[in-house]
Amino acid sequence: MAESLAQLGRERLDGKICYLATTQPTGAPRVHAVTPIIGCDDLYVFMEPTSPKSRDLNADKPYVLQSSVRTNTGEGGEFLVDVDALETDSADERQLVIEASSYEIKERYVLFRLDVGRVVFTQYEDDGPQRER
Repeated sequence: MAESLAQLGRERLDGKICYLATTQPTGAPRVHAVTPIIGCDDLYVFMEPTSPKSRDLNADKPYVLQSSVRTNTGEGGEFLVDVDALETDSADERQLVIEASSYEIKERYVLFRLDVGRVVFTQYEDDGPQRER
């Protein structure tokens, strides 16, 4: 795999619909569709302040962000990132992320910075999945 993991992540996450796995207060898993934004060399998500994912992310647990694949055969591969979330209320940071966004951000949305941990890119080949970490 010639491309860097950072470039692969940018191509598969930035402005794309992805899935964020969190944990409910009961301990049950929960999955949310999100559109991550890469801005200021960091990974962000906006959301409604009343969203269950906002409450989950404020629980200070580890989470997983997963890209979708282009086809049911896995064309283009998939990208998975372990993340820690931090809600940010910095007006300057928010403005920079809004400028980097591919969609309209409502003023009421809250902003979370996702600090990246483990990264896995999986490419589906004829001889089976190939993983790069």
